[in-house]
Order: sequence, then C-alpha cells, then structure tokens
Amino acid sequence: MKKSLYLLCCCLAASCGHPPVPVQTKSAADSVAPVSPDSLSFSYNGLWLTATAGKDSITLTYQLPTDTMHRHVGFRYPLYTGVAFPAEGIAVLHKNGYTAAPAGLIGDSLLLLPLINHVSNGLSLYIINLRSGKVSERDYRTALPHVWLNEDNHTLLLSDSRQLYHDSMSLYRSYRCVVVENELEKQAVGRLLFPPGKDADMTITRTAAQKLLQ
Repeated sequence: MKKSLYLLCCCLAASCGHPPVPVQTKSAADSVAPVSPDSLSFSYNGLWLTATAGKDSITLTYQLPTDTMHRHVGFRYPLYTGVAFPAEGIAVLHKNGYTAAPAGLIGDSLLLLPLINHVSNGLSLYIINLRSGKVSERDYRTALPHVWLNEDNHTLLLSDSRQLYHDSMSLYRSYRCVVVENELEKQAVGRLLFPPGKDADMTITRTAAQKLLQ
C-alpha cells in the first residue's frame, strides 16, 4: 500500500454559489492508505471522537455535544494487522460535489466507521450508535476505496469485489443501502464500470453514486 496521500478537493455547497471543484483521480490502493497506523481523530457538529486500534480490537473515546464526560466503546476487529484506519474512507455527497473524511456521522450520534480490510483489500464498515454504545453485529464490506453517503437522505453506496469486464474494464456490482437499527438494509442494486486505467476513478464513482443514491 502506498504511503503517499493525495488531497481530495471539496466542492462547496450550492448555496455558496461556486462551481464544482475538480478532484484528483487516485487508485483504490492509494485511497485506503492509513491516516495513522493505529489511531484517528474525528470531529463534526460538536462531536469529538478518537479511535485507537490494538490487537484484535478497536476502542472509541468520544464526547457528544450534550455530554459533560467522555464515553468509551470497544469492539472486536479480528482483521487488525497494525494498520486499521483509512485516511479517507467516507465520501459525503453534496449537491455540487463531495467531502472525504476518515469517518462519517448520520444525525447527531450514528457513527460510520470504515476500517481497512487487508483480506479483501477494501473496507469494512462498522455502524456505532454513540448514545447507546451499540455496535453493528457484522461488518459491511466494500471493494471501493470509499463508502459513499448521501448527506440529504442518508443512503449509502457499497460494492462487491472487482470483476474483469470485456478483458480490460473493471466492473463493480454496487448497492444502495440504508441504516435500520444499527444494521444495513439493501434497497437497490446497480453497477460501476470503469475503463482501462481508471479503476475506482473518483469522478466516475461520484456520478454513479449520485444517481443510485437519489
């Protein structure tokens, strides 16, 4: 896995009146490069959170906007090999673009935490209710370098493993999902097709995600 990280440019929301900002293309291997070998920090809308990885486990320390003390949640992560957290595992769709981050939040307390899956060379998504401390009973895997989230309707895009199409193109079977009581429920099926040399291209993926997650 490459150590170098590429900066993804964020497009401002439509209310700002600016046109979309072009984003750099990167490979799937580049996109799951770690932000840190064993920890990450995430803050959003008053939430403060740190996650650390240890042998076979992940520990979250966080404080919700209404909290006066820190909370702690831990869960098993049997795939840990020394690197757990992608630099940019969540891509949040806006009207004119997207924002990439190491984690995501639905509402004020439903955490979307992607972890590097070294077995499938993709991501494993865990869903954690930060108020109750409940963690999804299983991980939800995607072969793409990001889990895509529609900011407006909170739908998610995940994919199966890459398949070869017509000897040179990359094909991913994709799924539109929603969170139901800490678990994912599939609503629709689509596909992502990438030409030679553009496997997991962000521009192509964003366009497909916008259509499937409407």
